[in-house]
Amino acid sequence: MKNLSFLLLLSCILWTQTNAQTHQILSVVASSQESQNPIENSVDNNLNTRWSGQGVGTTATLDLGSLKNFDQLRIVFYNSDQRWARFDLEVSEDGIVWSSIPGNTFESTSGTPITEFEDFNFTNQYARYLRYIGQGNQDNDWNSIWEIQVVNTSLDDDIGNSDSQAPSTPTLASTGQADIFVDLSWSGATDNVGVTGYRIYKDNVLETTLGNVSAYQVTSLTTSTTYTFKIRAFDAAGNESSDSNTISVTTNDSSTGGNPNNNYLWTGDSSEVSYSGNVAIGRSSVPTGYKMAVEGKIRTREVRVDQENWPDYVFGEDYNLPTLDEIQKHIDEKGHLPNMPSAKEVETNGMELGEMDRLLLQKIEELTLYILKQDHIIQRLQHELNAQKQ
Repeated sequence: MKNLSFLLLLSCILWTQTNAQTHQILSVVASSQESQNPIENSVDNNLNTRWSGQGVGTTATLDLGSLKNFDQLRIVFYNSDQRWARFDLEVSEDGIVWSSIPGNTFESTSGTPITEFEDFNFTNQYARYLRYIGQGNQDNDWNSIWEIQVVNTSLDDDIGNSDSQAPSTPTLASTGQADIFVDLSWSGATDNVGVTGYRIYKDNVLETTLGNVSAYQVTSLTTSTTYTFKIRAFDAAGNESSDSNTISVTTNDSSTGGNPNNNYLWTGDSSEVSYSGNVAIGRSSVPTGYKMAVEGKIRTREVRVDQENWPDYVFGEDYNLPTLDEIQKHIDEKGHLPNMPSAKEVETNGMELGEMDRLLLQKIEELTLYILKQDHIIQRLQHELNAQKQ
C-alpha cells in the first residue's frame, strides 16, 4: 500500500505540470554510489528507491540524448524533512567542455516533505548533458536523492520556436603563440536573449564548443605550421552567428618557443625552463590576480607555502587575549570563531592555505594560553585546599 501511495502521488505531480516539459533522461552515471543505492534509482520514477553517493564533489551526470532547452531541476531529496542539501550544476553540449550554470551554490529547503519535488530554477540552458555536483547536506557529506527531473518550463517545446534571431558576429584576434599552441580572444557577441557559447573552427573544422567566455588556447599544434581560425556565437535557441573574421597564425619554431615579437613566454637552458605566462588546466582562463588555475584535483607529496607574520606574537606580553565571554558572545552573534572566515565565505571565495594555517595556529596558541591559565587556577585551588586540610 505504501508503494502504491508513492506512485500515485508521483503520477499526480507529473500530471499537474501541464505548462512544462519534463525531458526523458537517456542515461545517468555517478562518480560515487552505494551498491544498494545506485544512481539509476534517481531516475526510475519510484519514490521508494534512492541514489546515495558520499563525498563533497560527488557528481551525477545526466544524458538527455540530444541538445535540449531546460531551465529547471526538480529533486526529491532523501530526509528533506530534516535537513538541507547543497549542490552545483554544470552543462555541456558534448560531454567534454563544461560550463557552470550561473548563480551561487543551490540549497534545498529543510522541512520539505519527503514526497514532494523541490524546484530549482535557473537561466535557460541549451545542452545535452547536465552534471549535478553534490556538496553534502546539513549533517554530513552524503548526497542522497529519491528522484530527479530536468524540465523546460517554457510553454514552447523548444525555445527556438519563439527566438529566431541569431547573435551578432564576434571579432576574433590572436594574442600570442608558441611552437605548439595559439592563444585566441574575441570581442563578445550580442543577442536579443543572450549569448550562451562559442564554437571555434581550425582550418574550417570544429575545434571545440565553449561556454560564454572570451578567450581560448588551441593546443597540440605542429611547430612552424600555419593555421586558420574563425569563431561563431550561438544562443540558447541554437541560433548561430555568421563566421567571424578569419585569422591566420603560424606557430613558432620549436627552438625558440616564443611569439612573433620575440617576447618569449618560454625561457631556459639545459638545466631549467621557466614560463612567464599564466597557466589554466582543465579550464579556459585564469582569474585576475592568479598565475595558475586548475579545475580538478591536484596530487603531490608536499606543498610549501611561504608565510610571514607567523603567530608567535600570541605568546607576547602585550597580546590581547580575548576572554571566553567575548568569544562566546562572538559565536552567538556570528556563528564562528573571531577572525575566522564563515562557512559561507569559504564556499564563495575558497581559502588560502598559508593564511588558514596561520589562523589555525593562532587559535591553537590561544587555546594553549587558556589551558595554562586554567591549570594555574587549578593549582592555586589545590594549594588552598591542602592548606585547609592542615
